[in-house]
Amino acid sequence: MSLFLNLLSELQNPEKTRNFNVFKNYSLDEFQSQIEKYGKLLEFDPSYRPFRFAVIGTNGKGSTSYYLSELLQKVKLDQNIGLYTSPHLLSPFERIICNGKMISEIESDEIITQLERIDASQLKALSYFECMTLLCFCFFKKMGCSFEVWEAGLGGRLDATKLANPDVIILTKIGIDHSEILGDTLEKIAFEKIHIAGNNSKVIYSFPVTGKLRSEIVSIAKSLRLEVHFFDENNYPDYLQYNFNFVKWVLEDLHILDPSLLPSFETLKRPPGRLETIRETPLLVFDPAHNPDAVKHTIATLRKSPEWQNKPSLLCGCLPDKDTDSIWKEISAEAWQEIFFYEAEGFYKWSDALPSTTGKFLHSEKELKEALDAEAGPVLALGSFRLYPVLTSLYQNRVIL
Repeated sequence: MSLFLNLLSELQNPEKTRNFNVFKNYSLDEFQSQIEKYGKLLEFDPSYRPFRFAVIGTNGKGSTSYYLSELLQKVKLDQNIGLYTSPHLLSPFERIICNGKMISEIESDEIITQLERIDASQLKALSYFECMTLLCFCFFKKMGCSFEVWEAGLGGRLDATKLANPDVIILTKIGIDHSEILGDTLEKIAFEKIHIAGNNSKVIYSFPVTGKLRSEIVSIAKSLRLEVHFFDENNYPDYLQYNFNFVKWVLEDLHILDPSLLPSFETLKRPPGRLETIRETPLLVFDPAHNPDAVKHTIATLRKSPEWQNKPSLLCGCLPDKDTDSIWKEISAEAWQEIFFYEAEGFYKWSDALPSTTGKFLHSEKELKEALDAEAGPVLALGSFRLYPVLTSLYQNRVIL
């Protein structure tokens, strides 16, 4: 195991334990001091100041961050573009990317070695996400990135990526998720997320919002002395195409790119793990939708494609801390050939809440593969990022780190 992966394995990781209560008394002050200390001793050039985007929201952050990075690469050919995103699908190295290429084990180990020489004990006091964020700061500086895209992990006000001090804030769809930490209303969640703003922040670009939530976003932005612009387009059949066009609009408004130089949506690869085809025949498609709103939009997107017009089957695997009642309402509103519930260790036990006649409850990878292999028609898999490595190991022989 690499030095970096070994260090990560020793750190507190709420993503894995799902114990987000650790954030109730959390402060960024200690991590801020560590960033400043390591930065000073690593002799970071004070003049180094890339243009930074913070991407916040409940749904669409990952794909929006991906398209920001991809479009910037297409028009800034002579400049390095950094992308920090989470969670990962198979490997932690996916989270830190420069010009479409993720950080290598060698590069991460070199940086961790430097940091350990400065203060190894403080490194081990960081959380998993803080350590990843620190490594990313160091790597982007090493690569001399001109533009950086920082996807927030959870919220914004207390998220480690806040220390990137973004120039521009990108606000995607807001929904109810992690309500025990972020609040139980859309307005409270918006407050937490938008307060990722720092003293360099000038403007918010937001997905379309109406009513009380829109007024609240405008009010929060005003209190932080931020301009706010709302995207006013809605007519795209694919949620990924929508996010692509949203990003295009942002970059055009910032005068960062020439629209005539932009590639079309169809010519770009889809973001990894988003509406991704895991198996061609019969068709098996994965999407990480894991809250009611995301599930609704993913199903609606696929229903517009001809191969999904008839009754497809559904595979759902959720984590226990999700709003499974509301997710089930979205699923049950549609007609399915068959519904499979994946209930292996770590996943929600649907069989505790639903009648046995609702669908087939699968408790192992063996049962899962047997069920999917028996399906003749298309299958949509959703509910959790953790379902992705299970499916890719079964059908693509890919290995999780």
